[in-house]
Parts: sequence; C-alpha cells; structure tokens
Amino acid sequence: MGKKFDKIFEAVVSRYQVGGYLPGDIVKFRPSYKSTACYKAMHSIMQKELDELAKSGLNIKVTQVGDKLANQSMANQHKTADQAVITIAGDQGGGRYYGAITVSADMIDIEDASDPTPNIPDQFYRDDDTNFKPVEWKSDAQNITRVTDKGNGKNTPTDLKLAGEGTRLKRDNDNLSALYENTYRSDMITPKERRKISSVFTHVGLDGNGRFETVGKAISAATQVLSDIGFDLDMVSDHKLAQAHHNPGSKDSLLLSYRRTSAGADPFSEEEQIDNSRISFNYTDVGNGFEVVAYAS
Repeated sequence: MGKKFDKIFEAVVSRYQVGGYLPGDIVKFRPSYKSTACYKAMHSIMQKELDELAKSGLNIKVTQVGDKLANQSMANQHKTADQAVITIAGDQGGGRYYGAITVSADMIDIEDASDPTPNIPDQFYRDDDTNFKPVEWKSDAQNITRVTDKGNGKNTPTDLKLAGEGTRLKRDNDNLSALYENTYRSDMITPKERRKISSVFTHVGLDGNGRFETVGKAISAATQVLSDIGFDLDMVSDHKLAQAHHNPGSKDSLLLSYRRTSAGADPFSEEEQIDNSRISFNYTDVGNGFEVVAYAS
C-alpha cells in the first residue's frame, strides 16, 4: 500500500497483534513492577539501573518490541501480551535515549492512551530571573557610552548631535536621488518616468475608472498618452483583442513592450526596447464597456 494513511492505519491495527506496544509509545512503570518475575530475575546492578530509570523523571519510550518465541515461530509475527519483550529507555530529546533496558509487558503500562503527546519533564525547565516589571529609565551623564576621553585623561560629555541638526544627511540624500535620476539609459526607465506613465494612464481612465467601447480603443488611448510623454508602444498583434467585444464577459492580461520615441530624423530608426519595464494591460468586459487597468511594471 503506497498511501501514508494506509501505513498509519496498519500500524495502529498491528498494535493489538504484537503485544499492545509499538516503538515510540510513552510508557510508565506499574506500581508493582518490582514484584514481577522479570524484575526478580534481574541481578542487583540491573535492578538498580531500572530503578534509576523509573525515578529519572524523563519520558520513557518504547524503543523496540521483541518476542519470547521468535526462534520457535519465526514465520508468525503475532504475539500475545505475555510473550512480548519490550526495550524501553529515557527520552532526553533530539533522538537521544538514556538507560535502555529490556522488560516484560507486566512491568509497564501506556502513559496516557488519549494523549500521546509527551509532557516536558521538570528537569528540562531552567530558572529564569528575567524581570518583566517596567523600570523607569534614568539618564546618567557619567555612563561610559555618553562620555569621551579626548586625550586629556578626563571623561567629558560626548557631542551626540550631527552638524546642522541632520541637514547634511538630507542634502546627501537629495544628491544621491538626483544622481540616480540623471543616470540615463535609453533602454531603461527611471522611477520618476514610471510614475509619470501611471499618471497619464489615470488621466484617460486606464486605471479601472474609465469605460471603453472596445479593447482596441483602450489600446489607442494608451498609445496616444505614451506618445505625448516620449514613448512608443510596440505593435499589439494578439488576435483575441479584436474579437473581445464579441465575447461577453471576456477578460485577459497582457504585458506590452514599449520604447522611447526616436529622436533621429530617420522614420525607420527606433530606440531599444525598454528592458526594465512592460506595460501591464488588463481588461474585463463589465457589460457597459471594457474596464482597463494599465500601468508600467
């Protein structure tokens, strides 16, 4: 069976065919475990190890389930509870086990069949002296972070103010912005140009607020306003656009390429296609015309 659910189901069903325990079960010692035949048969050192495991406070897990009659009936994997041989160990977390020892089924019991999630042992908790009670902050002029030794062996108050109350930072930012805007590449648009395109699209209703009789008229509007600000929209050859107004409820999204208007006298020359942006053109037939949302990506 290839499905995970089947494997889980088979494991649950097999529990009652292999003595009632499966590897990974959280178990506890029965109060009378010392009176069992298995415990009495252990030598004193083994009994001491078992008692220390019982008192360790760790979650005790089943690590292996065996069978007393395995050599006599190798083909039969079923076993009754009194024939099960169970190896248990203290779970220290992270796959680490402590004090593995083999016991009989009458020495242990399932910890909590209704809640297989183990509790966190008390010994894993650490004392935390963090105080969450708010304390009012008080300024200390002599704090080491607020004074400076300027070479005279004395700590004097540190000047923590910027020259001109921070106007230098604003000027630097303006200069960087101007430098970025003035870096010209014909195949790229600047953030300012991207905002300008969105603005002119909004002006003619290409922001979702206008209605167009056909998609072609919306394309024409986009072409015209782009031309007004120095860009040419590349030819749109999608045949679905011409038929869109014949199909009620039609909608689609397109990415249209564009370029700067050529500054040369040759009408057949053109600039490179804009590399860092496309015109995102999204239209929907809303019944009383086409709603179009267009912007420069």
